[in-house]
Amino acid sequence: INAEYGHSFREREKELKESLEEQRMNLKIERESKILLESQLEDLQSDYTSLKTTKNYLEEEIQVTSTLINNLQREIENSQEREREREKERETLEKELREKDKENARQSKEIEESRERNEALKTENEKLSCSEKNLEVSISTIREQFEKSLRELQSLQNEKNELLIKVSKSQQSIQNYQRTLNEKNEQLSNVEKQLQATIQSLAVEKERFSFLEREVCLLYTSPSPRDRTRS
Repeated sequence: INAEYGHSFREREKELKESLEEQRMNLKIERESKILLESQLEDLQSDYTSLKTTKNYLEEEIQVTSTLINNLQREIENSQEREREREKERETLEKELREKDKENARQSKEIEESRERNEALKTENEKLSCSEKNLEVSISTIREQFEKSLRELQSLQNEKNELLIKVSKSQQSIQNYQRTLNEKNEQLSNVEKQLQATIQSLAVEKERFSFLEREVCLLYTSPSPRDRTRS
């Protein structure tokens, strides 16, 4: 009976040690998983900061482009105003020419000079028309670039939202993992307390078993009164 009791005691002690070692290995694996999740969270935060910087740069580019478009529109309006003034001037000159033709032929030279000035104005008007066409092309190109920048900004905004969702999910996973880790730590602490209590009780039983063994040995080796009488 004592041998069986000692054998069961040793088996129980071995099982408890194996269970404690398994709990410690699980805790180590969970800690490594926590470190990996924290590293992934730092990478996501770094990506978010980079996207934010890119967004600010694109917003500055959009502001500069908008300013350039406004300046070009003002320049076009000024050109159109100058053209209207020159058209009025041309009409005035033509009226003067007709009046001079009616007055006398001596002013023919001045009329020719006025016609030359008119031709020069027409040439300048043509140049202004070409400039307006070039400005319109430039405005069209700038608008296309502006729309492209807006599309890129929208894409970056979508990527930012996706990253924010991923970061939120990662944070939630880390919180859940932290709660699970705390529960595992509490369970491990309870198991360690139970193991210590079991080891203490087994130590008491071992001392008791040793005492019983000594008592049995004394009873077995002590001589009986009959043996003392014969000796």
